[in-house]
This record gives sequence, structure tokens and C-alpha cells, in this order.
Amino acid sequence: DIISCNSIFLDHRGLRHKKMIKDKKVIIIFLFLLIAYPSIKLLQINLKPESAKKRNLERIHYTLDNTNTNDIVYDPFLLFNIFYENDVDFYWMINGGLETNYIANFYWYIKIKKPKLISTYGTRLDTPYSLLKKYYTKSSVYSDLYFIKYKYLINLIAIRCWLKTHRPSAKVLLNEIDPYSLDFDTVRQVGNQLYINQDYKNAAYWLKAAVLKKPIDKNSLKKLVKIYRNRDKKEYEKWLNAYNKLKQTFVATYVFEKGNTFEGILIKKKTSQKRETISLSIYLDPLNPFDININHTAFISFEKDGNFYFGKDFSLNEIRPLGEIYEIKGSIPIPPNIPAGQYNVYFTFRIPKSDYRYHLIKYEKHEKLLPSQKVLVGKVLL
Repeated sequence: DIISCNSIFLDHRGLRHKKMIKDKKVIIIFLFLLIAYPSIKLLQINLKPESAKKRNLERIHYTLDNTNTNDIVYDPFLLFNIFYENDVDFYWMINGGLETNYIANFYWYIKIKKPKLISTYGTRLDTPYSLLKKYYTKSSVYSDLYFIKYKYLINLIAIRCWLKTHRPSAKVLLNEIDPYSLDFDTVRQVGNQLYINQDYKNAAYWLKAAVLKKPIDKNSLKKLVKIYRNRDKKEYEKWLNAYNKLKQTFVATYVFEKGNTFEGILIKKKTSQKRETISLSIYLDPLNPFDININHTAFISFEKDGNFYFGKDFSLNEIRPLGEIYEIKGSIPIPPNIPAGQYNVYFTFRIPKSDYRYHLIKYEKHEKLLPSQKVLVGKVLL
């Protein structure tokens, strides 16, 4: 309300603004804007040209004709998502109004939920996004509508059916699916469930596919070690060696705005001396590895007792493919004049010229998206 807004305004702006608020002209202008702005927005909606309204209605009819109301859809422009049970979010409740910002979370949403239909109308969603290119097909009628590929959708349905019911009929379908045609998260989920079911032969098949897609997946590597421990010495040593190499790796998926994803980091030595260099590998899943903005970097920084003492920007142009993710290898020299002790290591994407740090998208179930700017990736003793 107006009173609480004024009290906050006074608390933070000081005596100079107290005098301004008392001025009747300022109050009248403030009230006018408060009332007029929503009215202007409504007029903009109602005064749309008939041709625009007609086009929107045609898009809605086309979308409804090609989907079911229980399908998952992604429509940030709010043209047709109110007709579906599985909308992205209840935007009017979360944001307190019709204006919404799905730009922050659509990459996470597409990756996790795999909607049947994606609309890029009125958004800044980058169409080269790897998941969009690999698993979706552009509509022949509307260039900003993307439908999930039929075979991919059928495979997902079969897998979800098996994961939920464990029916033998669904298992038969599962055996016909090529794991290399699916995304990493789905492949690992199937491998994990087969492992739980003690179907070790099929579990190994799916877990190997998961590791090929993401070689730093310690969870799958650990299960492969257990599967082959008393079955195949050569395979056991192979997967044990791969797992041991990653023991010091910090692995967790963090999605940043723009779609770039931090997958993990391997710091070769946890204890180093001054004037030495810290060797490391950074693992990323960039939005579009073939069209990376050269101004964007992967930034590693070192903090102790609230102070950041040194850091380094790594060019995203230096990435090399590693399965379906990418790796940057490099080193950071340790300055000679820093205090000894334990340092926290942080990661973020940024643009060095403007020192702009990407916002991290941290998703918590049943909660809002919580933005921050960096990820704590480990600790080193210097």
C-alpha cells in the first residue's frame, strides 16, 4: 500500500526526500502514476489491432489442435498456457501480476521437464540451444513454435511408464530403446533404477551410456565399479581407475542465466605453496558451444575471511568436447604476498570488461527460483 511504500522510501532516502514527499504536487503525480499505469497496460491489451488478435487466436487454435490439455507446455508469453494443466508456473501467484519473467528459468525447465511444446514467441530464448536443436522440431506453420520429436517423446513415455509401474510390458519397450538417443539425465535415471532392481547386466549398459555422455558422473562410475568387482577384473580396474581420477572433483550441476551450465571442477592439488600454480579442469555445458561470445569467461576466484585475494578468467573459446559436456584445462599462479591459510574457491560466468556476473539459477522444489552470482566449488590450503 501507499503508506508502507512511503515509509520504506523515507527510511532509505533520508531527510531530503521527506521534504519532497510533503510537497502536494509530488503526491498528486505519484498517485496519478499509481492509478494510471495499470490502466495504460489494460488499454494496450484491449486496443490491439484486430489483425493481431486474429493471429493470436489462430496460434491458440493451432496449438490446442496439436496437443492435449494435460501435456507440459512452455509458453512464457501467456498466449495459450492457461488452457493446460501443466503450465510452467502459476505466474499470477508467484509474480503478483500479469507481468512475468520466465527468462531466468526456461533453460532449467526445458532440461528437466521436457515440455511437449515450446513457444519462443516474445522471448529471448536462443534457438541454437543444444537441447532445442537435438530433441525438438520447428513447426511448419509458426517459426517460433517447437514440438518435441515424436520418437524422443515415445521413448520418454515408455521410460516413465516403466519407472512408475515396473510392468514387464514396459520393460520390453525399454529394451528396444537406444540410450544414446536420449538425454543424460534420463539415461542415468534408468541405469540407477536397473541397478536398484539388481538387473546388473542392463544397468551396466545404461550406466556406460551415461558415463560416455558425462564422463565426470561419479554416481554412475561408482555403480559400475560395484557391478564389475566380482564379475570382470579388466572392467573393474577400468572403471575403478576412472572413478579414482575424479575423487577430488567437485561435481554438481548449476544452471546460470543464458543457459550456460557449470558441471564441475577438478583441482589437482588441495595443498599448494606460494609462487606455485594450481592446475585445474573446469567442466561446462555451454548454451551453444559453436557460437560462444568471446567476452564471456569462466571465472575462478579465491576468498579468505571475506576477502577475495586473486582469481583468473578462462576463455570459453578454449573448451574442448568431453562426451556431451566440455572441459577447460588451465592453471592459476598463486601470488607471493597473500596470507597463508584455507581459501574458498568460487566459480561464476562473467564479462570481465564490465565485471558482470551471471545470475545462478538455484531451483528449490515448491519455492521460488533463488538467484545468486557464484558457486562455492571447494577449498584449498595455501
